[in-house]
Amino acid sequence: EDGTIVVHAFKSTPNGDSSYILEYCPAFLYEWVLDMKARRVVEEHCLNPDVLVEFPNLENGLVGKACKHTFGLVTTSIGGPLTQYSTPQSAVLLDAVVKFDLDDDDEAGIKAGDVAGRFDLPSGWHFVSEPHVVTKTGGDGQYVLLIATYVPPVDGRKADPVVLASDGCSMKSQLLVIDGNDMSKAVFVADLPYHVNYGLHSEYVGWDIMK
Repeated sequence: EDGTIVVHAFKSTPNGDSSYILEYCPAFLYEWVLDMKARRVVEEHCLNPDVLVEFPNLENGLVGKACKHTFGLVTTSIGGPLTQYSTPQSAVLLDAVVKFDLDDDDEAGIKAGDVAGRFDLPSGWHFVSEPHVVTKTGGDGQYVLLIATYVPPVDGRKADPVVLASDGCSMKSQLLVIDGNDMSKAVFVADLPYHVNYGLHSEYVGWDIMK
């Protein structure tokens, strides 16, 4: 109504001249208010400086529209596990998925940037896909789909790089479905026939598009 629009995104600001491809820089949830008539940014601020995040996502139908929440992966450590590649020189481990509030709700005591939900993987597991947000069939909330891979501890044994092992020593992957309304646990877990490498970029394609 006032000629402005609000944009939310994860912002990463390099500390030096190196690009983010060579040197990792943490990202945080930001909000911008754009004055479309004046063609300028009138407000910019970080909504949550305490949670390091990557790969924001929301339902495809809400991209570019007003929405109450967004999801992203939480950066839990920086430096690994990439050892066989020259770039990036540093990488991150993503061991949790988080849901952010994007609107203030004074009656409920909610501020934009608050963590509305979070799911943490057990030790040794890491997310290797982006979070994909899918509307529930009944329309009451969303499911969050992710792929996680177990990386065995380095103790002299070589992990099987191909097949899914049941001995707990080889790499293995699972598809997790998390309820966006209650992220305390996965509502569905499927073992995948082969492990999925550390790659991160992924896409959800609905059956109505595939058939």
